[in-house]
Amino acid sequence: MQQLTATLKVAGDPKTSPQEREEITEIVQQVTSALVAIGDPETPPELREQLIVIVRQVASALEGSRDPKVPPEVQAKIISTAEQVTSALGVICDSEAPREIREQVGLIVKQATGALERSREPGMSWLVRYAGDVGVATRMITDLKTSPEQGKTLVKGVAQVSSLLPRLGDPTGSREDRARAQKAFREQTAQMKRQQEKAASARGVPDVPLGRAAEVCTNAIFAAASDRALGWSLRNILPAKWEIEGVQDFWKAREKENDSLDVLAQLRNGEQAGAPFDVGKLTTHLAELMPARMLFGAIGTPALYCLQAAWQLDQQAGITAGTWLAMAREKKGDG
Repeated sequence: MQQLTATLKVAGDPKTSPQEREEITEIVQQVTSALVAIGDPETPPELREQLIVIVRQVASALEGSRDPKVPPEVQAKIISTAEQVTSALGVICDSEAPREIREQVGLIVKQATGALERSREPGMSWLVRYAGDVGVATRMITDLKTSPEQGKTLVKGVAQVSSLLPRLGDPTGSREDRARAQKAFREQTAQMKRQQEKAASARGVPDVPLGRAAEVCTNAIFAAASDRALGWSLRNILPAKWEIEGVQDFWKAREKENDSLDVLAQLRNGEQAGAPFDVGKLTTHLAELMPARMLFGAIGTPALYCLQAAWQLDQQAGITAGTWLAMAREKKGDG
């Protein structure tokens, strides 16, 4: 608990980016619910032990991410993935959820947080990328709109992928063992991402206005993509001051008008800034950064809003948002 308290204090540090501050606050709230279950005398001993391990691993990963030796992008990925996987703690503690699902999700979270903890070790930062794949899928598991049937299939696929994380980060394993684990992880992850797309697509593309679709889509990509990649992708449409100072954190987008979003960011000089962005230009640039084939694996369900934004831009302004439009037409059965 002391580690989590220290982490919460970090969230209040002015140097902490707005995105990370928001995610850390969510993590602490989610972990606090697990602490309540740990302290409940009616919690089964096996579940209590599992939750204790998870909480310790989360706290250790977050504490380690603050080490100055950890690159900022790795730090950001550790925090965002921890927020995603801890969102499933409610499922683990839900006595009304099917026992098999609770057990599988518990193992997924335990393995993912274990990988995050190991990623802070020298030479192991690459492991956070693998844990990140599991994190996006875990978020979909906790989404109440995912049907029970699709959820069960997705849980099984995520469990298969997460089971490979310990082998990937095992320092005692041989080079051959790690190579086999990486090959299996790539194959299982590809299958998992297809399941993610199928589970999300079962709902259909949401029938919402362009501004709303662009807002949800943009926020999901802001959370998933590195700020360096975003800065490079959006460099031609940034306000002059942002381009001069540099952007540390692309934080939040809010619908302003149907064809405009207010984008909030933290500049490298520490200043909080906001500016209007044209939806057409912003969406087409984001579509170049994250093509349709990557969308569902990278951001999960919000990908449907990206497709709706692309479809609306084509319908209203004849603007083609990269490969998103073709997938939007496919999902809508339009042409």
